Amino acid sequence: MQKAVATDAILDEIDGYIKRYISRQDNGTWVEVVFWRDMDAAKIGLDAFLAHPDSKPFLDLIAPDSVVIEYSQVI
Repeated sequence: MQKAVATDAILDEIDGYIKRYISRQDNGTWVEVVFWRDMDAAKIGLDAFLAHPDSKPFLDLIAPDSVVIEYSQVI
């Protein structure tokens, strides 16, 4: 979890980032909910986060085939 918290500084630098929550379900699955200013900021922000070299230690902990990314509007 420390590596996830360490990435907060990266997200804080990305335009449109608001906040995020990370939780772990009873079955061990991790869930991250990230809030962005709008849909464009979310998609551009994800690309910026993935490309940032300081994200690598966090991303290396994740099996790429286990990731599901979904976008939705907060109402």
